[in-house]
Amino acid sequence: MTTLPLVVRLLLDAQDEFVSTLDRVPAPGRGGPWGRLNASGWIAAHIATSYDQWINVLAGGGEPRAWARDWSARQAIATLDRPLATPFDEARVAFVEVADAATRVLDDCDEASLDAPVRTPRGTVTRGYLAARAVAHLFVHMGELSVIASLAGAGEVRLPGPLARARESQERVALADEGAAPSPHVPLVARLLRDAYDEVARVAPVLSVPARVGAFDRLNPRSFTLAHIAEHEDRVWNVGAQGRVRDAWIEGARVSRGDPRSAPDFDAAAAAFARTTLATRPYLERLRGADLVRPLGTTSVGAELARSAAHCFAHAGELMAIASLFGAEDLGQPGPLAHVGAASGVAAR
Repeated sequence: MTTLPLVVRLLLDAQDEFVSTLDRVPAPGRGGPWGRLNASGWIAAHIATSYDQWINVLAGGGEPRAWARDWSARQAIATLDRPLATPFDEARVAFVEVADAATRVLDDCDEASLDAPVRTPRGTVTRGYLAARAVAHLFVHMGELSVIASLAGAGEVRLPGPLARARESQERVALADEGAAPSPHVPLVARLLRDAYDEVARVAPVLSVPARVGAFDRLNPRSFTLAHIAEHEDRVWNVGAQGRVRDAWIEGARVSRGDPRSAPDFDAAAAAFARTTLATRPYLERLRGADLVRPLGTTSVGAELARSAAHCFAHAGELMAIASLFGAEDLGQPGPLAHVGAASGVAAR
C-alpha cells in the first residue's frame, strides 16, 4: 500500500498539534480576547469552520458539519464592536469532530488525487493546494495560540511538536513506495517551505520599533525568534544538505533551541534570515519527488521539509500576533501560497 503523500501526513500531524496547542492554553487564556488578539475560543472555531469547508466539503465533496455551518452564519453578522463569543470547550469539541471527518477524507488521498481540480468561491485550485493551505493556516494560528498561552502563564510553547507521520523513517517510506514511478516535479512540501519563507519575510517588516524591543517577560524577543528561524534553516539546508560553511553571524548569535534567551540586533537577524533563505531556495527548487526519502541527519529530506515549513509558519503566526499587540493591522495569514499554487498552474488564494 502506497504511503500517504507527505503533505497529507503533515496535515494529519497538524490536526493533532492544533489540539495539543489548544490544550496548552491555561484557563486565563480561554476566555475573552487578550488585548488586540483573537479569543482562543474564536481561533478554534475559525479553524474548525475553515478546515471543514476546505477538506470535508471542497476536497472531500461532503456536506458541512452543522456546527460549522451555524457558527459561520453567526460570524457573518458579527462586528468588530460585537465579536462573536465562542466558548473554548465547545470550539475544541467542534474542531475534533471536523478533524475526525477530515481524517477519513485524507486517508483516501494519493499523489494523483492531489492534482484533482476543485472549484472554490475564489476560483479553481487543486486538492493539493487546499491541503497545503490548511497546513499553513493551522500552524500560523498555532503560533497565535502560543502567544496567548505564554502570556497566560504556560511558559514557552515550542512548535512544531514531533510530527510523527511526516517523520516516518525514509526506509519505511521507500519500501512502501517501491516500484512507484518517481515524480519529476518539485515536491509540494518543498514549495510550501518557500511560501513559508515568504510569510516570515512578509510579517517581519510590520513589527514596529516598540514591537521589536517591547518587553514581554514571558515571550522571546522578536529578534531572537527571527534569528532562531534563520539558524534552523542554515543548519539543516545550507550546512546539512549542501555542505556549506556555517553562517558566521548566526553561529555567533547562539539562538539554537535550548540556548538562553537573548536579544540580538533585529536588523542583523532579518539580514541573516534573508541571506540564509537566499542560499536555500535554489536547493529547494532542485528537489524532486525521489529526493524526499534521501537521508538527512537522523531523518530524511522529506521529514525535514515538513518540520521547516511547520516551524516557519508557526513563528510567522507568533510574530504577527505580537505585532498586533503593538497596533499593527492583521495581514491575514497565510498569504497567497504562490509557490504551491504555481505547481498546478492555478491562481493561489
